[in-house]
Amino acid sequence: MLIEIHLMEHLLAFAECGSLLKAAEKLHMSQPALTRSMKKLEDDLGVSLFLREKKRISLNETGKLAVTLAEQLVRQNEDMTDRIRAFDKSRNSIVFASCAPFPIIRIVPLMTNHFGNMRISSEIATDEAILAGLANHSYQLAALRANPGQDQYFCQRYITEQLYLTVPATHRFVKKKKKSLKFSDLKGEKILLNGRIGFWMDICEKHMPDTELLIQSEMSALESLIRATEIPFFNTDRMSELGYLPPDRVNLPIEEKEAHVTFYIACLSSEKNKYTSFMNAIRSEIITGRS
Repeated sequence: MLIEIHLMEHLLAFAECGSLLKAAEKLHMSQPALTRSMKKLEDDLGVSLFLREKKRISLNETGKLAVTLAEQLVRQNEDMTDRIRAFDKSRNSIVFASCAPFPIIRIVPLMTNHFGNMRISSEIATDEAILAGLANHSYQLAALRANPGQDQYFCQRYITEQLYLTVPATHRFVKKKKKSLKFSDLKGEKILLNGRIGFWMDICEKHMPDTELLIQSEMSALESLIRATEIPFFNTDRMSELGYLPPDRVNLPIEEKEAHVTFYIACLSSEKNKYTSFMNAIRSEIITGRS
């Protein structure tokens, strides 16, 4: 006998809420309808799941076991549904995930040119979420800051990026003729930064706890503050190459190893052949110095 998923979902709602009335409200159905649903589940299983008292119903020991197993089956059903939908989506679209903004800026246009009529979209995510997304087909291609070293994934080295602090030409760091900075040099400084910079945000928060980070969630707001004030802001060598360096500002590289990253472009090993020509196009960009 195949048990319908919605009956197990109703059982889980009852277990969570503790009463038919509250469970029915949670499920947006009537209490009599939920009572009939629970009775059908018992009939389908051929067992009793509840202790029925005069004004109260509760799970018996068999019912508690049924709840435990129902949780597993519902999760498996949801996982199956998500993976099937993600796989189907991957047949008509490509989602590129990156741990930082710069790879998106450079890679997505290449993808648009290379994959023709495929729908291209992008997301910023953590390395852990990216690997999980590749595994379940939510993402098809990705930029990571390390090679995961697992046979499940195929990785190709891409490019490096370095964190900079961009300051006014009149800033004390410039007057002191500093050529580079350490995280400790930024203690007590007020520094603007974009809140959507992926792992770079973690680096800033972890290594500069005594720096006042003025986080802006919208790029337009950040740019307005940069134009209107002389507050330093975090930048990178790659973003500066794209023109993110206002007049009368000076870039100072941050020298610690944590302020440097090497990006890797990744896909599932099982889909390596599908993306070989695109990976070759990326390699060509690197060799010719256009990336």
